[in-house]
Amino acid sequence: MGIQDILNSQAMTKLVLKLGQSLPTRPGYGFARLMGTILGRRTYLTPVKAVRANQWVISNGKATAAELNRLALETYRTAAHCIFDFYHYMNNPKALTEMVEYSPEFEEIYQRSVMRKEGVILALCHLANFDLVGRAVALRGMPLFAITAPEAAGGYRISNQLRRQFNIEAYPASLEAVHMAVDRLRHGGTVVMGADRPFSDSHHRPRFFGRPAALPVAHIRLALKFNMPVYALGGCLKPDGNYRLWASEPVEMLHTGDKDQDVVVNAERVLAKIEENIRQFRTQWNMTYAVWPEVLPEVP
Repeated sequence: MGIQDILNSQAMTKLVLKLGQSLPTRPGYGFARLMGTILGRRTYLTPVKAVRANQWVISNGKATAAELNRLALETYRTAAHCIFDFYHYMNNPKALTEMVEYSPEFEEIYQRSVMRKEGVILALCHLANFDLVGRAVALRGMPLFAITAPEAAGGYRISNQLRRQFNIEAYPASLEAVHMAVDRLRHGGTVVMGADRPFSDSHHRPRFFGRPAALPVAHIRLALKFNMPVYALGGCLKPDGNYRLWASEPVEMLHTGDKDQDVVVNAERVLAKIEENIRQFRTQWNMTYAVWPEVLPEVP
């Protein structure tokens, strides 16, 4: 069993959940920072190598080893802070909702979603505390159908169980889940899918930070099918310790006359919105999988 399997295991998720719920905030943040430091400094671990590689690509291949070590360390510290926040506040709706503010662009999406006159497609970026802001949105009554990563590890199953407890319909990626998403869109529902987590089985390689990447494109296929726009969105951790849910303007689908080209072109346009926010909050991009595994041997 590798470190990634251990970190995503059911036992580890349950342990972290229990600690997050039982520790007061001051020692909880201290413990989270310690864990983030311990993991982030172990540059030989596969997930840390992935973070360093992803950050190296963002830097256009210019970051030094020392710079990548610092970025990886801060990424893990931020991720640990966010995990503690989510588990600590997830059963405290009042405190949790007070921690999240919404951009004007997201408020427009929210109004469209709750009116349910037409479907809404959201492309999620794994920035900061995406589960916490998702919980806050669900508490506001926004109907969400989420297609998540395959439940290969027990930790992912627990995450989806928690999402469903919070009135988010969360199902691992499968053909059945896509059919369910189609049904939700036909009835004015809101579908959210990750757009920046690598998916090796993808038949398309849209450019992301200037490099082709095997990323999911199901959200683009659905948007083309229904001729709907796609909105990129994600969370960010603010200096005051609260969170902001940002969203892009609608990305209307372009049609080139070539179906495969349509997928790639529109995926890249959505990814461009995500790139802007990752560049702004680099160490909040909680992506511990190598988006460009081919660059790993080149990373200093």
